Amino acid sequence: MRTNWYRCGLRPETGEFIVGHEVDRYNYNQIRKAPEIVEEEWQRYREYVESGVKKKLRKENRELREKIEQIAGYREDLQDGQNRLQELLRTIEQMQKRTDYIEQTIREAAERENERRTKKAAKQ
Repeated sequence: MRTNWYRCGLRPETGEFIVGHEVDRYNYNQIRKAPEIVEEEWQRYREYVESGVKKKLRKENRELREKIEQIAGYREDLQDGQNRLQELLRTIEQMQKRTDYIEQTIREAAERENERRTKKAAKQ
């Protein structure tokens, strides 16, 4: 508090008084008899501290918004990846059906060829 008090350019005696310290050993400074001075300087100190807090909060808020935007971008990328994966799975399924059809056609052709050979051998 003391450092911030000096940064505000306020009277050191008022700051010492507010935190409960002895202002001067011989009690020459009668600051306690001037509450308007203490109140005015306290208000200036609060404004200084609050402005720093507000600045810090604004910075943190800005950083959070940036992170939220980044996460939103990740979500879009993830959704795009999932869509592409679904397309690839459909393509694989179609290719499997075609492969099954080709294999079935080859088996049927081989069976017909075997039957033809068997009939030809039986005729001889």
